[in-house]
Amino acid sequence: MIRWLTSTKRHDEERSADELGSEDSESEDTKKKVTFLQVMEMLNERMRKTPNDAEVHLARGELFMMAGRSADALKDFNQAIAIDPKNASAYYHRALLQYRRVQPEQALADVQQALSIRPQYQEALLLSGLVRASLQQSDLALADFSACLAIDPNNVAALHYRGRLHCQLEHVEEGLQDLNRSIQLDGAMFAAMFDRAMLHFQQKRYDEALEDLNRALRLNPESAEALNIRGLVHFNNRSDLEALMDFNLAITLSPGNASIYRHRATLYHALKREEDAIKDIHKSVELEPTDESYNHRGRYLARLMQYDQAMEDFNKAVELNPNEAFHCFCRSSLHNVLGNEEQATEDYNRASALDPESYPPR
Repeated sequence: MIRWLTSTKRHDEERSADELGSEDSESEDTKKKVTFLQVMEMLNERMRKTPNDAEVHLARGELFMMAGRSADALKDFNQAIAIDPKNASAYYHRALLQYRRVQPEQALADVQQALSIRPQYQEALLLSGLVRASLQQSDLALADFSACLAIDPNNVAALHYRGRLHCQLEHVEEGLQDLNRSIQLDGAMFAAMFDRAMLHFQQKRYDEALEDLNRALRLNPESAEALNIRGLVHFNNRSDLEALMDFNLAITLSPGNASIYRHRATLYHALKREEDAIKDIHKSVELEPTDESYNHRGRYLARLMQYDQAMEDFNKAVELNPNEAFHCFCRSSLHNVLGNEEQATEDYNRASALDPESYPPR
């Protein structure tokens, strides 16, 4: 199973009481390590006997990739291609490795080579679509997913990825149709369930979003992101206690996720727990010192009438992303509060030039 595909299998790693009590029982990690070493030794032995077998290099490369040894995997994939330049699977796996290493241009070249050899290669079509989507080639990515579905209309992964991309492009109906179909075919697919929940949330269909998030969390109870979004749904439904419980658990599971702290800060502010709110906002900026984080903290500080600190944050937001109209608008609003009419007008005009639809010229 490819790592970037959501697994549709539920692995039960629990053992029986008899096994747990057995003197020769092993941990799952130990078992996996033993299995890895056994398979690796078998492949190495085959390599010694047939050093020019491309399939052996390919199999060992896949094993290295599964173990996170990307440099070793790349060597084997390169060797497999050198031995057999028409091996579509070798190009595909090298492309997958490059995609994981965030090398989309190289990944695209290899996956297209795989498809030139085997045009009906469904996994390669899926990977090509994902790579093109990462390169903002949305129309070509949609075409790749659709080509995969032309081969197999029930390809759950293709339906999910096309649906997700439609949602990102704000093709709401198309996205919902694909996500519905993927979930209909595989009701245990966490990622599709979560993506449909996100679509419902963005459309302010909070009851539907909550239903999907509850189902998703039954599939993966330790998903901090699903808990984070469910917390937002509860917040919008004015279920503050449930929201706080979700944010708290999400932070326990993912303490480095800045967005959860921002969301919990918003809840704390609504509950008038300002000291807790400002702690979370400072933490979010510490974890993720982006223009959006500085803007968020600036708006909060402005509400607390801590204008000097707020202006510092708006200045930093504009410095980091001078082409974001909202940052300029926020700083303009604060200048208005402070009576700085000239600076306020200058920032508003700048916001209007960047986004005249949201900030019409005055």
